[in-house]
Amino acid sequence: MLEAVYTGYKGDKNTPDFKAMEVYLKRVWFSNGIHHHYAEDKFVPGFTPEFFQTCISQVGASALPLREGQTVEQFVAEILVGKMGAKAIVSGPDCHFGYQRKGDAELLRKLAPKYGYEVSIVEKAMDGDREISSTYIREELAKGNIRKANELLGYEYRISGQVVHGEHLGSTLGFPTANILPGIQKHLPAFGVYLSRTVIDGASYGSITNIGKKPTIAGERPAGAETYIYDLDENLYGKKIEVHFLDFMRPEMKFSGVDELKMQVLKDKETGRKMHGAER
Repeated sequence: MLEAVYTGYKGDKNTPDFKAMEVYLKRVWFSNGIHHHYAEDKFVPGFTPEFFQTCISQVGASALPLREGQTVEQFVAEILVGKMGAKAIVSGPDCHFGYQRKGDAELLRKLAPKYGYEVSIVEKAMDGDREISSTYIREELAKGNIRKANELLGYEYRISGQVVHGEHLGSTLGFPTANILPGIQKHLPAFGVYLSRTVIDGASYGSITNIGKKPTIAGERPAGAETYIYDLDENLYGKKIEVHFLDFMRPEMKFSGVDELKMQVLKDKETGRKMHGAER
């Protein structure tokens, strides 16, 4: 398969991907390397190397990198057919591979008879009159439209990482939070407070998450994710958690002081608990 991981391609039971499952062929996913996409900010929002591998494994495939400098026909002949014995190839209509990205969907079709594989080009899915793409998803995240972004992704946008020490303001105010730093490569949604669920050691907990830079508190800091987890009293420092975003609650706000901030967080906690009740 030569494509991205979101709902941007329409599936069909006649494609080689489904046929592979029927006849127990091994499925493999080829990637140009997601760090390259990070640099250009063109890859699917929310992706990290670890999450990419998770998605691939969930569909029963293996992920392999494409070697730089390899000509198109060398890649098809030596790797796809020679080393892997490819019988069926699925690609999006706008894929590019091989030396100087000269390989494309049409060339895969052209080489199919010569090398004896079946090829299927999966057309992009549409949302109304708009093509589903990573650009579209990033736009929705920038607006804070997390429900729409999740619909387009086909899964819940999420952030994962180790819980780190913050400024302990939440604990001081009576509602301790778990802080994780997503890193500059993570495409974040609009700053604000979100309804979320947090996965810890396989268990899922209702939560609310603030994305932003804490403008009420003096000083510069990187954008981070600060999560209050309902009904959990546990030391999470150093533990890996995964925060799934469900809905937008309010934008990031700068308050006059800590007292005003505390009052708003109490309101957020109550609103979030009610929204989680409605989610059930």
